Amino acid sequence: MLWKSTMTTFIPVTPLLSTPAATRAIRLRADIEALALDLAAGERRSRTPAGVPSEVEDALALRFRQLFRDLEAASAELSAADLDELTALISARFYPWVAASGLADRAVHKPAGYAGDFRTILMVYADVPCGACWAGRFIDARVLESPAAWAVKNRRGLLAAEIEATMGAAEAEGRRAQIASLGAGPAEELFDVWQRLGDADARGRMPLATLCDMDEGALGHVRARSEAEGCADALQAMPVNLARAALGRSDDRLADQDLIYSAGLIDYFKDNLLVRLLDWIYDGLRPGGRTVLGNFHPDNPTRRMMETSLEWVLIHRDEDDMRRIFARSRFGADSLRFFFDPSGVNLFVEATRLA
Repeated sequence: MLWKSTMTTFIPVTPLLSTPAATRAIRLRADIEALALDLAAGERRSRTPAGVPSEVEDALALRFRQLFRDLEAASAELSAADLDELTALISARFYPWVAASGLADRAVHKPAGYAGDFRTILMVYADVPCGACWAGRFIDARVLESPAAWAVKNRRGLLAAEIEATMGAAEAEGRRAQIASLGAGPAEELFDVWQRLGDADARGRMPLATLCDMDEGALGHVRARSEAEGCADALQAMPVNLARAALGRSDDRLADQDLIYSAGLIDYFKDNLLVRLLDWIYDGLRPGGRTVLGNFHPDNPTRRMMETSLEWVLIHRDEDDMRRIFARSRFGADSLRFFFDPSGVNLFVEATRLA
């Protein structure tokens, strides 16, 4: 116990370092430093004939997961200064191995200008750790096993199911469905639907899909693949900056769509811009048409890993956030449906244009 003099009286003073938050920050710093040293040792060991034993790699993986679980748990009580310091320390200590990885390196350096470009998403879907060295592949493996990565992998199947449901509803009315994907990226869910249709007659049922993206690389990838797989007539590329379109600064429009969906776009948009995008979507739907939009939920146990190791920052939103935002749009908030991917990280909201 320390004592502080106030002229004639001595009162006890609790040292700053004994407060729980300060103690946790000190421990986290020590854990980061120790793990970084052991990763470097593992990298050196990987270059020997014996390599890194599986039990050593498993133990390091366990410590990596635990570090970010501890950081997530402590984030509510740590000061902004402590969080900034820990973020900088993680970035500095792990950067050599992130830069030597595949997926993590692309997320950090953002060659397309943002973390979740179509090639990054394809790497998540491929689910194969890449890297120039053992430590780089170790980092990639930790990212790919994370709940956030599983949310990305899971949403592909969920969106394919929504497309197939839309296709069936339109067929019941004797017509072909029209759908649009916002921030379409590689559009793997559409190719999944196409491949499941099978024979030529069934493939005539493929929805007419408009793929909206500002990334010409993504649209070029989809064009080339659709031509190779024989579905180019069903997929139309729409180069568009959706932020500008939502704000009325371009003439880009959709019309008479049965479904307008997005897997990973709106968690880059701030609330006011998202409201404008919702109104743009509403105008693009036919009466009875639906929108299904994905957004990462605050209950994302790997949020700190994304933000510190990958510099992949999203706007996390929960159901109440979505109700509040939709209430400001032409959709309103009375008939929203919420569901999650199996990881519980990716929240989806469905809204319908009633008239």
